[in-house]
Amino acid sequence: MRCLILLLSTACVPTVPDEDPWLAEVVFQAPAKLGSCAVGDVDPRFEGAEIVATCVTGDIYVVHREGEKWVGESVFDPPVRGEGSTIFGRIGKTGEMIQCAVGDVRPDLPGLEIVVVGMIEGSERSSGPGAAWCLYRTPDGWERELIRYDPALLHAVCVVKQDVFVAGFEKQVYLARREEQGWAPRQIVSELPGAAKNAIPLQDGVALACNNGSIVVVRPDDSGWKTEDADWRDAARGRIATDGKRLLSADDDGVLTLIDGEDHTVLHRSSKKLRGAVLADLDPTRAGLEVATTGYDGKIVIVVREGDTWKATTVFSDPQGFHHLASGELDGEPGDEVVACGYSGRIVMVTRR
Repeated sequence: MRCLILLLSTACVPTVPDEDPWLAEVVFQAPAKLGSCAVGDVDPRFEGAEIVATCVTGDIYVVHREGEKWVGESVFDPPVRGEGSTIFGRIGKTGEMIQCAVGDVRPDLPGLEIVVVGMIEGSERSSGPGAAWCLYRTPDGWERELIRYDPALLHAVCVVKQDVFVAGFEKQVYLARREEQGWAPRQIVSELPGAAKNAIPLQDGVALACNNGSIVVVRPDDSGWKTEDADWRDAARGRIATDGKRLLSADDDGVLTLIDGEDHTVLHRSSKKLRGAVLADLDPTRAGLEVATTGYDGKIVIVVREGDTWKATTVFSDPQGFHHLASGELDGEPGDEVVACGYSGRIVMVTRR
């Protein structure tokens, strides 16, 4: 499979003054909008974790560190529908990949695997079929496997242990596990209250952010799988996160809310849609977890607890706007890094100095 390797000539672009505790770096520049990102050890050739990002062109980028530089590699040319081909015949690179997740869905292979969802062809704004794919590295290069074809856009994906959960605009949820003969997806929810925009793993299931304002939890029970509404508000959900007890929701009306049972705390408000929710240990000098968000206003915001209040700080701005946020360990130091991507094609990493 042909791979495109891009080297970022400027390894570090600080956007905050030296006295600021947060450092932002542009670690990669793609030629087009990036829809989502994730962090995980997906390439066993390199030490530590890599950054994975999906692109409107259909490319999937894997970005790793080499000394003081970051190197990005395009690892996926998605097959599309076309004259004279089968539905999955490879004739070009046109289907937008929307979201991605990383997990050990192929325990027979070294490292972790990448799962992506999106369109067979066209952008997410176009009508048409969607698909979910698994990508993994072998000694011969990057390989891919089809997980599921769907009649409409697949927009949400997450991994729980070896299981892949996908959902989208058909308002259905599918679970897939890699069997000896290949991927075997099965429907576990026939109708969500809205289209699924984001999915996150729970200890015993998944939570889905829906565009009708619902956060839906899907868990197994004795009769199969059950759904329950974990929360609802009169605004479409964009992205969600959890620490195992609380939920963090970034919504279309620009409101970032921390949900702890019946308690709802508004942490941040933006004038535009939010597209990032991170709840993680970002600052090892502080007790507890910190919050990060971003969105169409192009601001990466870190929110920390100070006594009984929450303080929000903008650590990076991109006038073209961001579309996703993730976190993970990337620099070998205590505390996770925040990774953002969006319309400018930049991948920005934020770390505690």
